[in-house]
Amino acid sequence: MRMTLLWTYEGEMRSLIDYDTVTGMVSVENSTRARSPVELAFGTRTRVGPADVEALIKSRCLEDTRVDKKLWIQKLGCESDAPLDFIKVTEGRMAQDRFGLKLVRMEMEP
Repeated sequence: MRMTLLWTYEGEMRSLIDYDTVTGMVSVENSTRARSPVELAFGTRTRVGPADVEALIKSRCLEDTRVDKKLWIQKLGCESDAPLDFIKVTEGRMAQDRFGLKLVRMEMEP
């Protein structure tokens, strides 16, 4: 599967992430508008791998240990508790910060 993710800060693009789950190739394009490396998806890191992207996606989801996770999944109308399903609905926004993660493209391999 190939996907493109958009990392935002206060609703503005900060990093564009292309990720191919089959080949493990990751490409990150950071915005020059970021005022600080903290606003970027992976900070100042120039080498990013599949594990980093998977960790970023998972970090924008409810923790597996939450007692009310199933209730929130149902309330939000998510298809499942899979991280990508959660990101599609919430756009990776969390109550405690100004960041977001949008899935802007997803292609299944033939």
